[in-house]
Amino acid sequence: MPASDRQLLSYLRECYRENGSRGGLWNFFAGSVTHRVFLEGTDFLASRPEAEDACFLRQTVAATAAQQAALYEKEKDLVYASVFVLGWVERFESQPEPICAPLFLYPATLETEGLAQGANLRIQPEGRQINYAVLEAIGGADFANALEAAIEPAVICEGCVGEVRRRFAETFPDSDTGGLLRYPELVKSDLVKDRFEEIAAHHGAPLVLLPAAAIGLVNKSTEMRGVLNELETMAAAGTRLSPPVRSLLGEAPGPVIASTTGRVPATLSAAQQRILESARENALTLAIGPPGTGKSFTIAALAIETLSRGGSVLIASKMDHAVDVVGNKIESAIGLEGVVTRGGRSEYLRGLKKFIEDLLSGIHTADAPEPRRLTLARRELENLEKRIGKLSGHLAKRLEKERDWGELLADPDPGFFRRFRLKRLRKKLRDHPPVWNTAAALEGLIDQRQSDTVHFLQGSRTLQLADYLRKDRASLQQFSRAIRARTGTRQADYFEKMGLRRLLGALPVWLVNLSDIHRILPLEGEAFDLAIIDEATQCDMASAFPILQRARRAVITGDPKQLRHLSFLPIARQRALADQFGLDPAQRETFDFREVSLLDLVSETIEDQSQIAFLNEHFRSQPEIIDFSNREFYGGQLHIMTGHRRSDRAPASPLRLSRLSGAKRGKNGTNPVEADAVIDAITEIVQAQSDLPAENVHSIGILSPFRDQVDHLRRKIGRHPRGADLIARHDLLVGTAHSFQGEERDLMFLSLALDDASPATSFRFLEKPDVFNVSITRGRLLNHVWCSFDPGRLKGDSLLARYLAHISEVERGTPPGSETGGKSEYSREQHDEFAHEVATVLRQAGAEVKLAHPVAGMTVDLIYTLDGISRGIDLIGYPGSMVDAFPLERVLIFRRAGLPILPLPYSAWLCQREACEWWLKAV
Repeated sequence: MPASDRQLLSYLRECYRENGSRGGLWNFFAGSVTHRVFLEGTDFLASRPEAEDACFLRQTVAATAAQQAALYEKEKDLVYASVFVLGWVERFESQPEPICAPLFLYPATLETEGLAQGANLRIQPEGRQINYAVLEAIGGADFANALEAAIEPAVICEGCVGEVRRRFAETFPDSDTGGLLRYPELVKSDLVKDRFEEIAAHHGAPLVLLPAAAIGLVNKSTEMRGVLNELETMAAAGTRLSPPVRSLLGEAPGPVIASTTGRVPATLSAAQQRILESARENALTLAIGPPGTGKSFTIAALAIETLSRGGSVLIASKMDHAVDVVGNKIESAIGLEGVVTRGGRSEYLRGLKKFIEDLLSGIHTADAPEPRRLTLARRELENLEKRIGKLSGHLAKRLEKERDWGELLADPDPGFFRRFRLKRLRKKLRDHPPVWNTAAALEGLIDQRQSDTVHFLQGSRTLQLADYLRKDRASLQQFSRAIRARTGTRQADYFEKMGLRRLLGALPVWLVNLSDIHRILPLEGEAFDLAIIDEATQCDMASAFPILQRARRAVITGDPKQLRHLSFLPIARQRALADQFGLDPAQRETFDFREVSLLDLVSETIEDQSQIAFLNEHFRSQPEIIDFSNREFYGGQLHIMTGHRRSDRAPASPLRLSRLSGAKRGKNGTNPVEADAVIDAITEIVQAQSDLPAENVHSIGILSPFRDQVDHLRRKIGRHPRGADLIARHDLLVGTAHSFQGEERDLMFLSLALDDASPATSFRFLEKPDVFNVSITRGRLLNHVWCSFDPGRLKGDSLLARYLAHISEVERGTPPGSETGGKSEYSREQHDEFAHEVATVLRQAGAEVKLAHPVAGMTVDLIYTLDGISRGIDLIGYPGSMVDAFPLERVLIFRRAGLPILPLPYSAWLCQREACEWWLKAV
């Protein structure tokens, strides 16, 4: 029998809790650890205590800690920490730092009832957590797993500590493990602190293990704090689950009320339109967005469309950068302050508090329009839509006629009746209004619609705020008090008194980090019309459910071909939790916390393909940069919207390969020669651009697949005389692929670090598809790759070999195997006479001309660049490969990509040649 919804939520909660507990406690002397009490004498754990056993702590601070633990139970945990490791360790992608970290952590409680002073300490032996993240950072996952498997599962004993000492001594011969020989006798806090200060003063000092034990109040994991509480609430009997949550748990979502169509001040692609349509009608929608395909723009469009019909939107991601980009796009599109509420971090809270203060003071509603003016604006927009539709139909008919006229005009040997028709047609065309005037008028109406839509949204928003303050000012006052509360308990009291839906009338669009929402908004089911979770490939299932519980419909975005979420949950522990909560075999596979991301779960859940859309228009990188990834990972389905004109800021070749013969990777994992070459290259750029305004310099990224090389590069940047300039002025980012997920830079420098002696395992690591895909798609204008090995040693079918071959082809000028197809299929030698005549005129005017150039999955008949501006020409009517006109939707998308498409019929070229030539040069 399968597990119920409540059991599944409880299972995911426990997986999340144990996984989060492995995030690591790195420094017990850090400010985040308060009310520390170091124990003296014999370690309490050595007595193998049961849960009911207590250890009396005489210290006054213990009683204070007990009081604080009760007061801040929503924010902090009391832990018992034992066996400390001191030394220098690299924490994930950061620089090495000194740590003073306990290896073992136990949930603890302090009781003061009936005691005049001090407190009784109790621990939960079965709740032991190994400081896995610290162990992994010290010795790798294999070391951490082996150590965990070698010791008893609950309380530790002298034998366990002896095993710890033995494994550290064997793996790290320079480490000082002698202190553990005195266990279970504990060293005093002064000794621990003195040793830590000594180590911190000597960079790279060997590891030291000490027999110490302490209690302390630690912050709940940033990701755990609210998620655990809210999952527990969702799993409780009587909680109504939202349609998206029910769908993901395998239940019918129930009735989902479809929303009306709203307005967006932008031109959307067909895929983007499908996403908006599905989001209005379905509980779940999945948007797959490869690198640079306008995912953030699509999310912004979803939010604006929902806002335009009076709805509310919750946008969340694990990455602050991702939601910040979306927020900027929404506000820049609408041009109005306060549309987006960015919740979570203290700096965002300050802005939110100020906006609410200003709102309560009437600052943002002084120019609120009268309702009748807004009604009139809506009618004008509707009339404008009708005019656009009418003119579009007229233009379509005209272009269809141009096809027939072109066939007649190009006939080299017309018969009697065709000669008669031809004579009448030529006479008609001499004074016929040119089609480009109609096309320009249509584009003008579309621009007007976009501008009028922005003004309408601004007016609607301002009037909505004014009405809200008039009817329900008290709700906003209550919310203002809630976000100023210092403790979660006080915030919960405020939230219980107010309705979230009422608040959303004033603040309809929220952007949050997944881990922050509990600090800002209460868990009120289906309060939002729409929830959007970005970068869902990196998001675990459990942390997403509280977001989804707050909405009636949800859109999930991400890319399964990029980096996935990381889990520290041991396989055996996950299996035990599945047993505990009764998951059947199918559910164990579906809800595999370690392996299944939120995006995976949504993809597995959705059965109707209309609820899934693939964003296939790439706007970021030069074609040569994205082409390899397009072919290898996306089946050639990306339509490249760049490359119609080489940017003046772009290097001569967007791909470069530098082979450093004789460079070696040392035993410490670094390749100094390669690092020096990278630093020299970026130093040249800094010097060359030193006189440019800050907004015109290139942003720079340095990526290496290997952490040791990244650390070496960071140290060199730190010592570089212009290091500060690099970081601030050129937005320098140095890191592994994980550091660059969601990031992009103008110029990317990739240091592969490996040499001819590097083991095959290192090359296999480098070729992990998700890591490789992220690594090679961060650059807009340049990917410069350094390698210190002979590419000929690689297997020809390896991912790296194919990529290096691709770079060589580009450097030689060989066209990459990029997109073809679209409007027509023909070779570059098949240009018709019409195209050659137009090209000749443009070249004589000084233009650079490309015939039959592939852009966005279609072939543009002619692209010319004159006076630094590129335009495309749609040659219409001449029989052959270029006879047809582009559809209007495609013309508008080209326009959004920075390539206006101009219609040029053969009839006008033949009968109004002088006007055509003037128009091409003057447009």
